[in-house]
Amino acid sequence: MTPIILWSLLTAAANGFAATRLAPQKFGKRTTCLIWTLYVAAIVAVTAINLVRRQAAGSFGGILGMILTAALHIAVFMLTAKGRTDVRLFLILSYTALQSSCAGLMEYMTAFVFSSNLTAGLIFYAALMAAVLYVLMKKLLPAFQEAAAVVKERWNIMSILIGLFILTIATYYVFPNRMRDFTFPQAASFPLTVILFFICLNGLIISLRNSVVTAKNQLASAQIMLLSQQIESQHRITEEIRKSRHDLRHHNCILTAYAEKGDLQGLLQYLNQQNVISEAEHERYYCENETINTILQVYGEKARAQEIKVTAFAEADREIPIPAPDLVAIIANLFENAINGALESGSDNPEILVRIHTKAGRLVISMDNPCVAALHFSGAVPLELQGIGICSILSTTAKNGGECNFSAADGRFSAVVLIDLEP
Repeated sequence: MTPIILWSLLTAAANGFAATRLAPQKFGKRTTCLIWTLYVAAIVAVTAINLVRRQAAGSFGGILGMILTAALHIAVFMLTAKGRTDVRLFLILSYTALQSSCAGLMEYMTAFVFSSNLTAGLIFYAALMAAVLYVLMKKLLPAFQEAAAVVKERWNIMSILIGLFILTIATYYVFPNRMRDFTFPQAASFPLTVILFFICLNGLIISLRNSVVTAKNQLASAQIMLLSQQIESQHRITEEIRKSRHDLRHHNCILTAYAEKGDLQGLLQYLNQQNVISEAEHERYYCENETINTILQVYGEKARAQEIKVTAFAEADREIPIPAPDLVAIIANLFENAINGALESGSDNPEILVRIHTKAGRLVISMDNPCVAALHFSGAVPLELQGIGICSILSTTAKNGGECNFSAADGRFSAVVLIDLEP
């Protein structure tokens, strides 16, 4: 097997391996493996045909082959992976830039260090690709995936910049007469270009991580605020219990007085008044799950303080397999956005409708609130409207194996989150 075929096989296999790990796949493991196996076979077959027909330009293929290979890799990845389109494109282009750098460095070392020894160049390329894949999976990908949850825009701009870098690398090691014909300044500038790219990539990662830290700090602040309000709420409940115990003796005296006088009508009227008071107090209790109940209490009071009517129904077990911080991230952000949407809507009688219940092994969280009349979309919130709250909802829901659906029409915003409760 010639070095060119080996290079093609190694590149295609690395491409398939990376693609299946850059983003969640739409299909099952068996189907995914079959798709990328066919991709590897197709790339190797095309390379072999080009060799037979002597259409390969230079030792490792021409610009047309490189473009077709990269285009096929990107297309298959975009068709088989799940997630936001802009983030997926950025991830696959980032990998392509790293792979192009390895290919360019291989050409550079083969021409200027290994004296055109293709076998030595191929060994160097294999070692470099192994190192790149390790760094990509262990260092870069976690940072990119974490940032995708909180960085709502600029992915397309970053993709364009990385695409320009890929074009620059391709120009270096394909045009005009391969690297071995470069002048000294051309030969010296190539590794500097690659080094500059990695410096910029490192700066990008630091920037993304700073954005993630900022978002986490904001979420932590919201959770601390919720906890503080929960403590205050528990204090109020404790005081009400003490007051109820103190008043119980007076209630018994009044009931005894009505009974001794035989005033049945007065007794019934007094009991009805107590039932009304009891129902009003019970309205603040929503369900057995303490986290959900506390969130609805805290944000319900916050909404009513803004003169927003809240109609809430919740039905959830005391223990559910969803971490409390995740429930806070989803429900609290939904409620916070609902309050802001109601305030911005300009509605005379704004009302937020909340419904939380279980159905078919899933926790269903729905939120409906007034919004600006000009807002129209369905399925997903447009990127330009995705703040940290929406991004946090999306990432937390995805982490728990759930899904989200958002829509806005006729001055009403609706959000539905489904989370699996069963493994």
